[in-house]
Amino acid sequence: GLVVALVLSGCGLVSLGYPRLPDLGLVWMQRQVDLRPEQAEQWRQDLHGVLVWHRRTQLTTAADLLARWQTLAITDLSASDICREADAVRRLVDATTPQLLPAMVRLAGSLDAEQRTALAVSQQERLAEFRQQHMGESAPKATWWPRAQAATPLAPPTAPSAAMPPPDASLPMAMRSASLNKRLEQAVDRYEMLYGRLSPAQVQALKASLEQSSFDARRLLAERERRSQDLLQALADTAKAPAGAESQPLAS
Repeated sequence: GLVVALVLSGCGLVSLGYPRLPDLGLVWMQRQVDLRPEQAEQWRQDLHGVLVWHRRTQLTTAADLLARWQTLAITDLSASDICREADAVRRLVDATTPQLLPAMVRLAGSLDAEQRTALAVSQQERLAEFRQQHMGESAPKATWWPRAQAATPLAPPTAPSAAMPPPDASLPMAMRSASLNKRLEQAVDRYEMLYGRLSPAQVQALKASLEQSSFDARRLLAERERRSQDLLQALADTAKAPAGAESQPLAS
């Protein structure tokens, strides 16, 4: 949501991107589903309304958090410090979510069957890309809404397996190395977007940090599959809801 974009981007990016969040939010949504012009305009207007609310009620809190992070960035953080900051971000997100909900419900209700199916196909392709990059799989595992069913109505997704996939340690070394290299490439791109070109020493330090992280491709894949199924199920439920049924934001 808007708070996530604000808090996780860094001060320089926030100063450039914060006023443009409605446009950036539209670009992000267009990557998920091809909106018609009237849908795109309504989504942009809804995001602008959320931005006005956020600037009036949440911006000071978010700015204080970023200022605190500038100080914390040069100190050694304990696990409790990290948990405290994560809780602060969660509170900001929790405050903004009810304001976004009506816009999301309105947009979801306006999607036609073709758009919902295209979104389902896109979700499948993103999951297949993740499997290829981090688990060495060369073909997608079609479990729900494959492209061949694009002309058919959406059906509820199958429930995910309750069994937790094995940890990354069970993956071949070459596969784990390829996954690490991909994560490093993505991390370097993100950091250089914020801070400019990284030195070789900085890239090595970033790689060492990733090597020590608790990243588990199979657990992350299971979570992404669950979220994708939740999203598609919510869209299917919204399509069956009575016209005009929308959630109202909480009072600010």
